[in-house]
Amino acid sequence: MSKKRDHQLVLALPSKGELHEQTLDFLKACGMPVQLGGNHREYSGRLRGVPQIEIIFLRADEIPIRVERGGAHLGITGEDLFREYSEDSQVSHLLLKELGYGHARLVTAVPRSWIDTNRVEDLEEVALAYRQRYGRSLRVATKYPRLTRAFFAEHGIVDYVIVRSLGATEGAPASGVADIIVDITSTGTTLAQNHLKPLSGGTLLASQACLVSSIDGEWTEANLAALQQVLELMEGHLQALSTFALRCHGRPSTVGSLENELRNTFNCEILTSRALLHSAESPGQNEADTPCEIALHCPADNLYPVMRCLRNAGCSGITATRVDYIFGQSSIAFERFCHLRRHLEHLEPV
Repeated sequence: MSKKRDHQLVLALPSKGELHEQTLDFLKACGMPVQLGGNHREYSGRLRGVPQIEIIFLRADEIPIRVERGGAHLGITGEDLFREYSEDSQVSHLLLKELGYGHARLVTAVPRSWIDTNRVEDLEEVALAYRQRYGRSLRVATKYPRLTRAFFAEHGIVDYVIVRSLGATEGAPASGVADIIVDITSTGTTLAQNHLKPLSGGTLLASQACLVSSIDGEWTEANLAALQQVLELMEGHLQALSTFALRCHGRPSTVGSLENELRNTFNCEILTSRALLHSAESPGQNEADTPCEIALHCPADNLYPVMRCLRNAGCSGITATRVDYIFGQSSIAFERFCHLRRHLEHLEPV
């Protein structure tokens, strides 16, 4: 880190494109809107509410490299780019794998005219045919040579050469630069426009936006406090996206009898006091027969069956609302990050 930035936690964000816009929207939804520099052309900014953080804007494929080399503490980029550049690193760490946007797939695609080539297993035979017919290896255009080599090795494909793609990878087969491609796609539209088709079983990675960090960089106490705040807000927001807050009126003894099903079958978190739910087991207390408000958190996918379960148990006035954040007892990602740093410090020679 430069001396200018030693006291700041540096967060690298995508500088353009759909991932840039979605990242700004995500941070705003987490309660940390981005404030740009003096004008919109400046490649720097701040996070409102977290003054210890400085933002720099970079190309998405540059972000994992900058984090790896210590030019940023944190970065938001695509998981595909992290896996390509930093997966085996002892420096970079995948803090949050799924930020909920930027969904795309890294796929193997071939010309649509190859009617007999539909599965990734067919490529071994295709490579053999190219060797026999043209006396050369199958050419694969990609910006992901590391992931491509690992995937092809896993599937027994050996007779090929990587053609490093510098521009639009999808056009490589049509231009004669390569025979097939390995590239990222979100909808498949661009592949179709270039008369390509993805192979069955040829998906290398289902990717989305992720948060990566440098483990062994210069982390001050202020940096760590800012990181914890960022992670708490992100995790709280992401948890809330997939959860409903349910409230209803019912007898605690009735809901208490459903506790096992609500917790273990539907993964609900019951917020009403356990003592109240089980008060029927305590002689001389009538609270279990007195209707009260019952509160719980319910996974969005289980909303309807949980509602039916509560209704059938005699609960009434059932409401389900979205919430902005759901905070756990601590940030799991922050605790894991601190553990990795302690482990790294233990391994380093004194």
